[in-house]
Amino acid sequence: MDYSLIVSFVKMLVALAIVLGLMIASAYLLKRIISHTPAGIDNGNAINILMTRYVGPKQSIMMIEVLGQMLVVGVSSGQMTLLTKITDPLLIERMHSVQKAQSLGIPSARALQEYPLRVRNWVEKVRNRWGR
Repeated sequence: MDYSLIVSFVKMLVALAIVLGLMIASAYLLKRIISHTPAGIDNGNAINILMTRYVGPKQSIMMIEVLGQMLVVGVSSGQMTLLTKITDPLLIERMHSVQKAQSLGIPSARALQEYPLRVRNWVEKVRNRWGR
């Protein structure tokens, strides 16, 4: 058996392990550097994105809470535009309750109303597929 082939193979594996280790270590360090919040920032409590609705490619409407103010912002690839401010306390409280329910995984009233229809459609698809 040729030992120079085995030695070359082991050297290649060691070099590969070193390269992979350096890549993983640099990715870990880069992630820590990017996620580090500078001094004076309160870890995202001042700005909360409540909802996002995509209306087209690279276009969306976001509902944002900034220091207690509720803002609706249009976002495209090149700019952000303030669409409106929500000042009605009842709407603000309703948005907070919807946001809390979504974070807890509680389905909305609309989803609960659509559930029986979705089950019927699913049963029909299964029956059609199996020929019954």
